[in-house]
Amino acid sequence: MTVIDAPEFQLNEEDVLLAPGVPLKVIRRCPQISYPLHTHSFAELVVITQGSGLHHVAGQHIPIRAGDLFVIRGERAHGYTDVHDLHLINVLFDAQILETSLWDLTELPGFHALFDLEPRWRGQGEVATHLHLDHLSLARVEEKIQAIEVELQEKETGYQFMSVACFLRLIGQLSRWYSKAAHPTARRLSRIGQALALLEHHLEQDISMEELVSSVGLSASTLNRAFRQAVGLPPKAYHMRLRLRRAALLLQTTDLNIGQVAEHCGFHDSNYFSRQFRQVMGRSPRAYRRQF
Repeated sequence: MTVIDAPEFQLNEEDVLLAPGVPLKVIRRCPQISYPLHTHSFAELVVITQGSGLHHVAGQHIPIRAGDLFVIRGERAHGYTDVHDLHLINVLFDAQILETSLWDLTELPGFHALFDLEPRWRGQGEVATHLHLDHLSLARVEEKIQAIEVELQEKETGYQFMSVACFLRLIGQLSRWYSKAAHPTARRLSRIGQALALLEHHLEQDISMEELVSSVGLSASTLNRAFRQAVGLPPKAYHMRLRLRRAALLLQTTDLNIGQVAEHCGFHDSNYFSRQFRQVMGRSPRAYRRQF
């Protein structure tokens, strides 16, 4: 990989004509020409369908070829150089789609790896890989993207819902594939994704570092370093924030008393719960509830 430095510019929804109220757009680049560093306010799923080139991100040039698939979050500057008959599909999407209710999809390690961890770390050290699809899998992805295109083009009543539903089916399939990817870096990211999923789906109990390490097969030092890089906090502190966030929601939306809210979030000492809540939220649970 070649480290380079170049100016950048920002694209936004208007530049690519995202329709108001429609959080998706499909753009086919056939071919994709060399393109300077740029950022944008949306995220994009990139599928390389033909040719090869270099993807410039985080100051490095990462080789890409037909079958590669990766996600770019809008704040990451990226571009393309040294292209050779490079064809790609960009699925532009509002990242808030990933914050809606995804049910058990977030239990898949590959979901966290593909849509959160890899986009954050792409181009940093050894994290330069991406999901690579064989011919059959690539054809299945193109078929699912075409279903999105049909909905967006025909605009039949309900198309906004249907296009997002098609996109959710696509990310579900990709998350499954990533969870099974054989590349060493993909496996490592999936293990970290497994740790994230474990914490996010066990908010009703405290999980020790020993339990987490045992579940995902990584050392405590590796997990601590990875979590700090991914979410800015070590695993225990991240889990505490998630549990307190759930407590805040319960205080807003239920009539449970403070002790019951504490129990629902894995705190068996309501005084300890109140201290932790005040430290993170800036006020006591009782005062927080009075706000709402």
